[in-house]
Amino acid sequence: MSSIESISGNIFLTKNYLIKVIEYIDCNLNLIRSNINFKDLVDESVSSCISIENENLDEYDVRYREECFNAINNRFKKDYELDIFSIEDGYTKLSIQDGEIEKKNLHKFLVYHSFNGGENAKSNGAGSLFERISANSVKNFLGKNSKYILVGEDGRNLNKEALEDYAKELSEKFGHCNNLPTKAQDDGVDFIVYKPIDRRNVGNIIVLGQACVGKNFKRKKQIHKRWLNEYINFAITPLCLLSTVQYLENDDLRNIHSEFGSAIIFDRLRIIKYYNIEDESLNEDICNFVENFININE
Repeated sequence: MSSIESISGNIFLTKNYLIKVIEYIDCNLNLIRSNINFKDLVDESVSSCISIENENLDEYDVRYREECFNAINNRFKKDYELDIFSIEDGYTKLSIQDGEIEKKNLHKFLVYHSFNGGENAKSNGAGSLFERISANSVKNFLGKNSKYILVGEDGRNLNKEALEDYAKELSEKFGHCNNLPTKAQDDGVDFIVYKPIDRRNVGNIIVLGQACVGKNFKRKKQIHKRWLNEYINFAITPLCLLSTVQYLENDDLRNIHSEFGSAIIFDRLRIIKYYNIEDESLNEDICNFVENFININE
């Protein structure tokens, strides 16, 4: 099949445009509702993503809505591991089945910021909340006995005492902080996830993580080399990780791996898939954020 498909004989969609349509649909799904007008959502997504001369979107046939449904359902079922959709009335209406409300709220938090950006993320707490969400998912990915440290939590500045505390908790040797920036809160590391390998607690698995709750994650600077070469004398060089609210296709993942010094990327797919719903305090904070800042105008 050609990479360009004809819809209703008038509109042509490349593969990249279809990806944009599915992303638009994903970012405008409210999983908290019981049903969604899927036909209107598909029409809105196409008109938003593509310049169309023929504005009569009612000509879209059931086949195209079926393709969109299969694509979005595949993303949720296989990638997010959330099997919650059923279809009604010839791919016109989506019914949202019962599922993990924790991940539904998480999805809404992530797609809202993916679509709208991270403006006011510091003042309304979205930035620090996303750091906790990211640390939760990475910790759960590493598995049993994994722990995490939130760097700069509660506005704690990065200083010698803080770095000594982090080194002690990680069972690593403190280095020095001669080049520590003035009033640095984290110097490029938002959270640290670590997993002791055995009782000797030496040369453990350590991940230095950055979290970006806004659209412009590509502007995020790489984790500063001072963490790796100065602040702590790691027995084994830690892994570096960037978490983002975006959903990234394979090509984007490869490019960003290179741009961020071969850092692991936790995008929306991986965050939702590995999020551990057993953290009741975090679940409550996500729910409160959604109710107070996202649902306010609905």
